[in-house]
Amino acid sequence: MKITAFYPTVLTATPEKVIRSAETMGFSVIHQRSGVIDPNETEYVLENEQKQRMDVVHVPSNEKDVYSTRMNVDDFDDALKTLLAEGYALIKGPQILPSSKNALLRSSTNLEVMLMQHL
Repeated sequence: MKITAFYPTVLTATPEKVIRSAETMGFSVIHQRSGVIDPNETEYVLENEQKQRMDVVHVPSNEKDVYSTRMNVDDFDDALKTLLAEGYALIKGPQILPSSKNALLRSSTNLEVMLMQHL
């Protein structure tokens, strides 16, 4: 399993507050897309001058913010198999879209990982 990117993700009902906070740390929104995983969710990708990234995902149903990690890989199927073998539970997906494969997993210690391969 080769990890090609690894960065924080905040799932929140109030993305504007999280984005404002990230902007004070030098991040800015570089793109936004809706319905990637769920038709009711909007994802904002933020980046700073050092090309570090973070995702903010608008999840209207969240009562409190959830902190997760996005992990892009070069071989989705291998990575999913590896994480499941390590005890991660599949929470959502896998989902195959025209531009990506993705799944949401959770470890026994509650670390959430959004696994993704760009196609």
